[in-house]
Order: sequence, then structure tokens, then C-alpha cells
Amino acid sequence: GGRDQSPAKLTIPAIADITRVGDGARPTRREMQWSLTIVKTKPHPVAESGYLIVTDHRSEDYLAPLHRLAKHRKGTVVIVKDLATVHSRKEDWDKLSSHVQKVNPRFVAIAPRLESYREKMLIGMWKLLSTLDDDPELDVFPGLLVAPDLPSFEKLITSSMDYKPRSSENFQVFAQCHFTDNSAGGIKSLQKVGILRKHFAKHGHETSSLIVAAPKVREERPLKGDDILYAVPKRRLLQLFPAEARESLAKSALLVMFGHGSTGMSCGFSVDAFHDIDLSNKVVMAGSCWSGAPTKLDFPMPRRDAAGTELKDNRERFLMRAIENGALVSFGHMRLNQGFSTLYPVLESWTEGKTVGEAYQRLMNALFRAEKKSRLDEILALDPSDLQQPGENRRSPAIPGNRLLYVIIGDPALQPFERLTVKK
Repeated sequence: GGRDQSPAKLTIPAIADITRVGDGARPTRREMQWSLTIVKTKPHPVAESGYLIVTDHRSEDYLAPLHRLAKHRKGTVVIVKDLATVHSRKEDWDKLSSHVQKVNPRFVAIAPRLESYREKMLIGMWKLLSTLDDDPELDVFPGLLVAPDLPSFEKLITSSMDYKPRSSENFQVFAQCHFTDNSAGGIKSLQKVGILRKHFAKHGHETSSLIVAAPKVREERPLKGDDILYAVPKRRLLQLFPAEARESLAKSALLVMFGHGSTGMSCGFSVDAFHDIDLSNKVVMAGSCWSGAPTKLDFPMPRRDAAGTELKDNRERFLMRAIENGALVSFGHMRLNQGFSTLYPVLESWTEGKTVGEAYQRLMNALFRAEKKSRLDEILALDPSDLQQPGENRRSPAIPGNRLLYVIIGDPALQPFERLTVKK
């Protein structure tokens, strides 16, 4: 059956009152209905220093910026034949594995060619980086360096070398969500914007907000505030970024988005609406599904996304658009994203002054603890044909290992923000 459409009461809890799940703590049914939990993360030791770039780029155009970054971070570059399939070639795998163990780096930047940026590539890298010692967790701080074209790739790397962490004085947030109806499912993205507004206000920081409201909820304003803009698209998606919101976004260091997503759309927006939006030096976090989908998938794409929208493989991916527009760090998912519960712990790490890579490692280790370690080999051995081809109306079935497909694109050694202090 369809989801429960009965009106739901909007509550805005404080972060401190939201259950941290993991290590035995389980969410209640209501928390599941509202997607209202936070994945519990904790530190895991890594080497004191060292920076390694693992890449399968062969063209000098792409290797030059990587060598500049390695020099800047006092690190080295290791080149493999094909990152997408290295996990299945024993000789290459053993060589790479022993190289990483010998270097024993603190940070590992994974820089695949666009065609190698795929689900099994990522899971292969998790296998590599979690087998450096006896425990089943990631023993380095990772990050991905991938972009839709050469100019974006060069800009991503140059910007990260020139970047200074945003000061607490200079920290502003832009939050955006899709409000589809008054049920818990239709209003939960709005709730997450409310939670961030409450949280950052306590620290004395503004959160300008844009709410894309479905035409049927045109008059509803469940969340109120001077810096909240409601936009109602003529059809299903917003095709143009509202002028009033552009100014607030331009001043913000961080863009956080909640809602459904598929290829070509994210959180009530068509990806086209972002074509002329400058995201230079911003941190972009998409809580939607498919925002970081590869252009070449290892596993078949379902016909429809979680909301029932038709998925098309030839549509632009939101994260690639963000990077092309200058985003410094981008958070998303290759397939089905859990939303707030996995996005918030990463944001929390960054606002505590941690690096891109440490936030990524903490999230992935929490998700590793929930998966069985042996599963990595099972997933890597899967053939696309082992997965049932979705029928005409089949919505996104989660592929095995779906929860390990979070992507954070950005230099792992970069620190996005100084630790946020409470403003007096």
C-alpha cells in the first residue's frame, strides 16, 4: 500500500533529544516513521601523518594537479591500472595493498577517472582501507577526488590547496527542503530544516531557509521565520532558483538539502535550476537519494525512485553539478540515502573543526559496525545479473551494501570550518 497520508503534527526536537543509534541502541517506530535518529559515531585511531593519493588517471592533464596536491600535502601518488576493477585482479590488488600498508598514511585521497567512479570501486576501496590491520574498521581518513571534467577537477584541487577554514564569525547556513504534503513522510524534510535552524540559532548562527512546497500545500506554512522563503513550483519541480534565495545562498558557507532525489532532481529542484548558481568554496550536503550516482553504474537502476518518480540514467547528477559550480566539499550517496541520520554526524564533525576525511571515516566505521565485514567480498563478487531487474513499477530496491555507498568528494586533509563557538 501507499504511505500513510494522514496529517502529522510537526515537532522540532533539539539535537540532544534525538536518539543516537548503533552499538545496540534501536530506534522506536515513530523515530523510524520520521527518519528521526542520528547514527552514533566515535573516533578510531589512524597514523599521525602521511598523505597518499590513489588514482587510475593516466593523462598528464589530470595527473599534474594530483602531483601538485601531493606536494602541497607532503604526500605521494600511486597509480593503478583501473580502480573500478582492481579488487578483482589479485596481483594488482596485492601490490596496492602492500603499498598502502608500507606508506601507512593518515589521509587517503581516492581519485578515480569518471568512468571508474562506481559502486564496486567504492566498496573495493573500503575493503582495501579496512584491512590494513586486524580490526574491521577504516584505518585512514579518506576522501574522493572526482569531477565531471578537467576544469572542474583542477578547480576542486586548486581551491582545496588555497582554502582556509571558515571562521565561526563567518559561518552561515543555507538549508533547503521539499514539503510535499502534511503526512509524516511529506513533512519530515521540513522538520530537519527546523532542527538545524534551532541548533544553529543556539550557537548564534543564521540558517536562511528555502522550502519548495508542493502546489497542494500552497497555503500551508508549518515552519515560520523572517528568513524562511516558501516557493511553489508551477509543476512538480522548481526550475529556477528564486532571486531572494540566491543572495542568502551566496553569503553562506554551507548548503544542506533534505528531501527525495533521483537523477536530474534533488529535494524539489531540477538540477538545471543550479546551472548558474556559484557554489565556489562552499560545502554542499545532499540528504537525497541518487545525488552522487555514478555515470556508469555497476548495478541496474530501478525504474522508479523511492518517491515513485521515474529514474533516467541520462540525467545530470546533482553532486557533479555542484562540483562543476565550484563546491569545495560535497556529501551525497550513489543510491539510496538515509538522509538526516547519516548526514548530521558528518556535519557535526565538521562544525567541531574536524577534517573532511575524519568525518567520512567516522560515518563509514559506524556503518561498517552495522554490516557484516564478510559482506564486502560477497558484494564485490556480485554480478549485475544476480540482481533482479526491476519491473515497470518497481521502486528502488536497496542493493546489497547500499549503506556503504556514501560519497564525500573533497580533499580528505581539508578542514572546512573552525570549531563553531557559541556566539555571545
